[in-house]
Amino acid sequence: LWWHNVALRFTDLIPSLHDLAQLVQPWTWSRADFSWGLGLFYDVIFAVDCGWALVGYGLESRWLGNKTRSVEPTAFGWLVCLSCYPPFNNVLGTYLPLDNGPSVITNDDWLLALRAATCFLFSIYAAATVAFGPRFSNLTNRGIVTRGPYRFVRHPAYLCKCSAWWLEHIPTITITKAFFLCFLCLWYGLRAWTEERHLSADPDYLAYKRKVPWVIFPGVY
Repeated sequence: LWWHNVALRFTDLIPSLHDLAQLVQPWTWSRADFSWGLGLFYDVIFAVDCGWALVGYGLESRWLGNKTRSVEPTAFGWLVCLSCYPPFNNVLGTYLPLDNGPSVITNDDWLLALRAATCFLFSIYAAATVAFGPRFSNLTNRGIVTRGPYRFVRHPAYLCKCSAWWLEHIPTITITKAFFLCFLCLWYGLRAWTEERHLSADPDYLAYKRKVPWVIFPGVY
């Protein structure tokens, strides 16, 4: 039955000339079209992020220039980092629940704008991963990255990820959720602090810090 239904709908997967014409005419898009496009863009962002990170995790070679220089030396640094990833983040989510409250923003245009802003922030987050090239890793120093978003702040991924989370949860925000979001962002602040402590043993990173003085917020901190 499933194959029969696929056969019936297969032609729907082939775009018509009318579909292609509408694709290059954004002024004809409906709110549903924009929402669908943002959903696709959201999935592509994390496919790129995870796929690129997998290359860094899976390959280490002097030919790629990503040999490990040093490893995070403290148990606290390992704890803070690993607790942000599966399966350990399930424990963190247990103590920092972000359950939805009643909708405080119901206007469809505002919801779409918040979703677009969230996608924009996550795209910068993915760009920070791509900027590493094959050097991407956690808990190790494989060479200092100064290009892409790292030209402006030293931890752009954490800034954009935490900001995007706030935008995602604003429509159903509660005092409890806001408190836990603050705590979760503080946890990522601890990640930045442990990474700063580790990487500051590298003279290249000290030079980078002099060039880019802002840890998270440009012009502030």
